[in-house]
Amino acid sequence: AQLTAGRGSDEDKAKALYEFVAKNIRYVAIEYGDSGHEPHHAAEVFMNRYGDCKDQAVLLVALMRGQGLEAFPVLIPTRQAYPIDKDFASIHFNHAIAVVKLGDELIFMDPTSTTTPFREVPLSDQDRTVMVFFDDGFRITDIAPSTGNAVRYSMDIDIDEKENAAVTRSVTTEGFFAAGYRYYLKYTHPELIKEDILQKMVKIGTFSELTGYTIEHADDFDFNPKLSYTFNAEKFLNPAGDFRILPALDQLGLDSNTIGKESRDFPLDFDGVSTKTADVSLSLPHNFIVSHLPQSQVVENRWFKLVISYKRLTEGIAFHEEFTVKQRFV
Repeated sequence: AQLTAGRGSDEDKAKALYEFVAKNIRYVAIEYGDSGHEPHHAAEVFMNRYGDCKDQAVLLVALMRGQGLEAFPVLIPTRQAYPIDKDFASIHFNHAIAVVKLGDELIFMDPTSTTTPFREVPLSDQDRTVMVFFDDGFRITDIAPSTGNAVRYSMDIDIDEKENAAVTRSVTTEGFFAAGYRYYLKYTHPELIKEDILQKMVKIGTFSELTGYTIEHADDFDFNPKLSYTFNAEKFLNPAGDFRILPALDQLGLDSNTIGKESRDFPLDFDGVSTKTADVSLSLPHNFIVSHLPQSQVVENRWFKLVISYKRLTEGIAFHEEFTVKQRFV
């Protein structure tokens, strides 16, 4: 009752209860004897503030039923397990989650994931066939893959007359990328995050000095996590006589190893449909003009789409890069 106080709708109540279990019940798996398949009582899990996947699922179901919501336990073979077949009796389950029924909609929830918001499940649970235990019997159904999975890079580069640059860069994630990035920002030591930033800075500008960074929404499920930082880079441009050459502005870092073989026995798995985009805005001092730009490119097939574009601005250049995975398996 305290957790749902002031929550008017059933969805708001379900969201509050899910977030409580995901954030406050620590995942601990000690599975020997009966505990390998029999969950503890919900009250015991609530009091101890820890449990394995089936303990957390049972507690979440109990909390929701205590508020009059229709919630049920679910058995699932994650992507690490062999999938089940609706027409072949077998036991390949390696995980337990929960589901709540709001109207005619089933919303799956995995409270073992401390960084996945309500209405989403971690990547390992997506695109899987599961068994839901309703009050009147079980039903085999599917968890759909997520949509709107994206990583967005943004960078503003302001170059002064001495050819030094002031750079502001941000990384924002959505969908299954957000859960992983939220985990990284929430649980990684600040010094390691700073070290990762410094490594990225050196790739952008060799002589770089970090001036600050901020982390947003690492523990807030209502917004996508975001990392922003600023740095200065000396002698950002590479001299070539009277010309200056920009360093590579590529932000996506596409891996060419995926096309390194002439033939394959198995498909490539890209986890799901997703998009990575980068937008770079570069301001030049008044005594510079843009002499040469690469040609913009669009390459598309039934699996991918790649867009690279360059645009002259009044006082600089705009660079856009976009890579979309259109099918999970290639």
